[in-house]
Amino acid sequence: MRPLRLTLKGFRSHRDGTDIDFQGRGLVGVVGPIGSGKSSILDAISFALFAQTPAGGAQTKALIHQQAASAHVEFWFESGDQIWRVVRALRRKGQAAHTLVRFDEVDPGASSLESYELKADVDAKVQELLGMEFPAFSRSIMLAQGRFAQLLQATPTEANKVLQSVFGFDQIPHMRDVANTRVAAAQARITALGDEAHQIQDAKNRLSQAEELAKTAQGRQETLGAVEPRLTEVTARQSEIQEKNTAVGVSQKALNDAVSALPLNAADVVSRETSRVESVDVAKKQVDASKERLDGAAAARQGLQDAGTEATLSVAELVLSQRDDALIALTSFELAVEGAEALQVEAETKLVSADKEALEFADVAKGRAADAKKLQDIVDQLTVGAEQARRDDAAHDLRAHLSEGEACPVCEQAVRAVPALGDASALQKAEDSLTAGRTEVKQGLELSEASAAAVSEAQEVVAERKRAHEAAQLGIKSSVEQLRVAREAISSYDAQLKDRLGEGDPTALVAELKTQWAKVSGDHDEAAAAFADADSALKAAVEAGAAMAERFGGLLTAIAVVSDRLDLAVVAGTDPAGALDAISTIEAAVANQAEALRAQQGELTVEMGGLVATLSGLLETAEVSTAEDFNMAFATAKSELLRHTTTVEVMRNALERGGDVGERLQAAETDLGVYQALAKDLTPSKFLAFMLDEERFALIATSSTKLAELSAGRYGFSLSEKAEIEMIDNTAAEYRRAPSSLSGGETFLASLALALGLAEMVAGGAGTLDAFFLDEGFGSLDAEHLDLAMEGIEQLVSASSDRLVVLVSHVAELRERVEDLIVLDRDPDTGASTLLSGGGAPSGG
Repeated sequence: MRPLRLTLKGFRSHRDGTDIDFQGRGLVGVVGPIGSGKSSILDAISFALFAQTPAGGAQTKALIHQQAASAHVEFWFESGDQIWRVVRALRRKGQAAHTLVRFDEVDPGASSLESYELKADVDAKVQELLGMEFPAFSRSIMLAQGRFAQLLQATPTEANKVLQSVFGFDQIPHMRDVANTRVAAAQARITALGDEAHQIQDAKNRLSQAEELAKTAQGRQETLGAVEPRLTEVTARQSEIQEKNTAVGVSQKALNDAVSALPLNAADVVSRETSRVESVDVAKKQVDASKERLDGAAAARQGLQDAGTEATLSVAELVLSQRDDALIALTSFELAVEGAEALQVEAETKLVSADKEALEFADVAKGRAADAKKLQDIVDQLTVGAEQARRDDAAHDLRAHLSEGEACPVCEQAVRAVPALGDASALQKAEDSLTAGRTEVKQGLELSEASAAAVSEAQEVVAERKRAHEAAQLGIKSSVEQLRVAREAISSYDAQLKDRLGEGDPTALVAELKTQWAKVSGDHDEAAAAFADADSALKAAVEAGAAMAERFGGLLTAIAVVSDRLDLAVVAGTDPAGALDAISTIEAAVANQAEALRAQQGELTVEMGGLVATLSGLLETAEVSTAEDFNMAFATAKSELLRHTTTVEVMRNALERGGDVGERLQAAETDLGVYQALAKDLTPSKFLAFMLDEERFALIATSSTKLAELSAGRYGFSLSEKAEIEMIDNTAAEYRRAPSSLSGGETFLASLALALGLAEMVAGGAGTLDAFFLDEGFGSLDAEHLDLAMEGIEQLVSASSDRLVVLVSHVAELRERVEDLIVLDRDPDTGASTLLSGGGAPSGG
C-alpha cells in the first residue's frame, strides 16, 4: 500500500479541511506544536482504511470536531498497479457513509472501474488489498503514539499475524483450499472415467440394434417425404378455398349489414327534411330583412352620432340648464342690489340723526361738567371756612384753660395772649353750609356723569350706525359684483349655445334636436326588436326541426357508411334530393354484388370437391387418416431417424475413444495423489508454521543487527523457547530480559529496530510494506541515539525508491534532519489545525 493523497475535514482538530499530497515523496516529517493535529493525520489514514484508529478503536463519533456536524476523510492509495480512493464520512446524527472506488488515474473525474458502498464490503476489500487486518497494520505499518512497541511486546500468535500479512503468507490457506478443491475434482474425474468405461462396453452391445432401427426410420422418413410436397400443396389449396369461402360469407354478411344500416322509412325522412329546410329558409329570410332594417336604423343613428348630435344635445341641454340657473341668479342679484341701496340710504339717514343727537348730548354734558366744577370750588371754600370755624370753636373751649405765659395743653408752647371770646354758633353755621354745598356738588356730579353716560351711549349708536352704513356699502358692492359675474356667465352660455346650435332661440333649437334624436333612436329600437323577434323565430324553427335534422343526418351517415363498406363512390351531399339518388345507387350496387358472390361461391364448392378426393388418396398412401396425423407422423419419423442416427454416432465415437480410457484413468489417479499430498503439507501445523518460523528467525537476526547499531552495541534480539521476543543485554554477559523492562528511549529504539528489520526483509523479498508511519518517540532519545535512529530511517527510505516514511514529532532536531516537512499550527482562539506548508499538490478529492 502506497499513500497518494489525503483530505480530512471536520476530523478531530482539522475543522476547516487539510489536503496533503504524498505523491513523489519519500521521507516526510510532520511537525508543529502540541495540539496542532499532527497525530490526527495518521489517525485519518487509519480511519480511512479500517474505520477505526489506534487510540479510539471503532468508537468514531469522538473523531468529529466539536464545532462540526460531520467529519470527512478521503484517502487515495496505490495497491500493486491499481489506484483506489476510499472515503469515510461521519455524522453526529444519521448513518456514516463508506465508499471505495478504483480508478485508472488519480482523478475523481475519471471513470470508475470498480466500486463498493457498504461498510462490510469496503472493509473486506481494503483488508484484501493490504493483505492484513487492523491489528497487524497497527503493529507493522502504523506505529501510533504510545503504541509503537506493540510488535516488540506482541505474543507469538499476534506476531504471526503480522508476518503472515506482511509476507503474503495469508495466501497459504487459500492455496490449501485450492489443493482440496483439486483433490475433489480429481476424484470426480476418476468416477466419471469409470462411468465412461462402462458406457463404452454397453455401446458395443447395442450398436447393431441401433443401426437396424436407424435403417427402418430412414425408410419411413423417405416414404413420408415423397408424399409431403403434394400433401402440402393440396392442404394449402384447401385452406385458400376455405379462406375464399369465408371471405364470400363475410362479403355477403357485409351486404346484408349495409342494407340493414339504411332506415326503412328513408323516403319519409327525406320528405320531412324537405319541409324543415323550407320553414328554416323562410325564417332566415325574415331575419335577413329585419337585419337589413336594423342596419339602416343603426346607420342613421350612427350618422347623427358621427355628426356629434348626441354630444351637442347633451352639452346644449347642460349649458341651457346652467343659463336658466344664471338668469334666476341674475334676478336675485338685481333685487339684492336694490335692497342694499335702500339699506344704505336708511343707514345714512340714521347715521346723520345719531351724529346730531351725540353733539347735543355732548354740549349738555359739557355745561353740566362746568356747573359741577363751579359747585366744587364753592364747596372747597366752604370746607376752608368750616375748618377755621372748628379751630375757633376749639380755642373757645380751651380759652378757659389758657393763661398768658403758660404752656398750651395742645401745642405745649407758651401762650402769648388769651384769645377773645368768639361766636359760639359760627361752627354750626359753617358745617351746615358745607353739608348743603356738598349735596349740591353731589347732585351736580351725578348730572354730569349722567350726561357723560348719555354722550357715550350716543357715540356707541353713532359707531353702530357707521358700521351699518359701511356694511350697506359693502353689500351694494358685493351685489353689484355678483350681478356683473351673472351677466358675464349668461353671455358665456349664450356664446356656447350659439356655437353648438347656431342662430335662434336655443330652447327651441334644443327641442328640435331632441325630437330628431328621439325619432332616430325609436326607429333603431323598433328595428332591433323586430330583428330579435325574427331571430327568435329562426331559432325556434331550427330547434323544432332539430330532431328531424338529426334523423336526416343519421340517414346521410348511414349512406356514407354503406358507401364505404361497398367501396362505392356515392356522394349524397346535404340536400334531400341527393340523398334519394344515393339510396337508389346503393340498392342497385347491392343487387349486382350479391349476384357475383353467389356465382363465386358455386365455383369454390366444385373445386373443393376435387381436392377432397385427391387428399384422401395421399393420406391412404401415407397410412394415416388426416393431414394432422400425417404431420405428426412425418415429425415423428424425422425425430426417430435423428435419435437413432445420433445414438449410432455416439456409440461409434465412444468406441473410438475407448482405447485410451485406461490411460486417462491412470493419469487422474496420479493427479489425485499429488493434490492430496499438497493439501496435507499446506496445513497450518506444518508448512505455514515452518515458513513463519523461518521469517521470525530472519526478522530477529536482521533487527538484532539494527538494534546493535542504534544502541551502540548494547542490545540485541533473541527468541525464547516459546517464540517470544527477548532482549539481549551485551553489557551484562548477554543477559536476557523482557522488552517490558526497557526504558522509554530503549523501547523506542528496539521498536524502531524491529520496524527497520521488517522493512529491510520486505525490500529484499516479496512483501507489501510500501509505507511506514511513526508517531512520536523521538523525544526520549539523546542526540547520539537520535542520529542513529534517523540514519536507520533514512536507510529504510533509500532501500526502496517508492517507499513513503512519515515521521510525526515535535522534536526540533527533526526539522534539521528531514528536508520534506508538513508544518502544522494551532489557532489560538478556536484550537483548529492549520496547514502552514508541506501539503504538496492540492488534492483533487
